[in-house]
Amino acid sequence: MIRYIAAAALIVCAWVPLEAQYGPVQDSTLTGLRRVALNFNASTLKEGNLLREEFALEMRKAGIRVAQIGVPDSVDGTMNVLLGRRPGGSCEVRLDIEQLARLMRTGKTHRMVTWFYWDTSTGCGDGWFKEASKRAVDAFLTKWLDMNGR
Repeated sequence: MIRYIAAAALIVCAWVPLEAQYGPVQDSTLTGLRRVALNFNASTLKEGNLLREEFALEMRKAGIRVAQIGVPDSVDGTMNVLLGRRPGGSCEVRLDIEQLARLMRTGKTHRMVTWFYWDTSTGCGDGWFKEASKRAVDAFLTKWLDMNGR
């Protein structure tokens, strides 16, 4: 009986940090994010350049400055966007934000993924990538606007 109680306590204690990664703590890392370098990878798609431009336009309309990767401009973070087909035929879009963050345990600053979005589909016909890209930018901008004011 004590083993079950100990196991239940361990699960409850471990669950809180797991939830924190995906909840308000993750969203709070978007506070103050004003300038991002956009690393948009859709090289396997013929419409990749168009999707990148539409994505960047939505970001700029919301008030976020978008820079190219490698441009010597001070940025608050890097937004990595990947759209592609997987070997099994499914499609995916992944968006993540990398920022410099200080690790409390060591006090050292590291580049870390602080926010992410992921979507996948096995039935990705015509227009799926355009719609998935729109869902990704909308999800990000909704959280970004919640953290930075509308």
